[in-house]
Amino acid sequence: MANQIKNSGSTEVSTGFSWHLLYKIAALSAGIMVLMIPVQIMVYSFWGIPETALETFQLFEQNPLAGLLALELPYLISNLLSVPLFLAFYFSLRRLKSSRLRSFVVPMRTMRKLSMMNLIM
Repeated sequence: MANQIKNSGSTEVSTGFSWHLLYKIAALSAGIMVLMIPVQIMVYSFWGIPETALETFQLFEQNPLAGLLALELPYLISNLLSVPLFLAFYFSLRRLKSSRLRSFVVPMRTMRKLSMMNLIM
């Protein structure tokens, strides 16, 4: 049996797949990403960021975990966690009418054209 999803109107749209699991995973990943921001701040303030390649290798020799953290491992994890978030955005917004989506896309195109013409710095 197909799942029934109510949209903003009174009609029901039937889908063959439930996206609720993806939405839950996206919410969890967004929460983890928010919690990782203070962790990143603490890591960078505690170990600092090596300024030269030699300092990076010395940090790896002293403490491999600190070396990975200095090479922005938390940032990489945050980027990986953003994948389900963007998938959830896509699958939730694709059901909108194209005219609603155009209201978001057109200003972005206008800004891009203006920046290409050097009107916006």
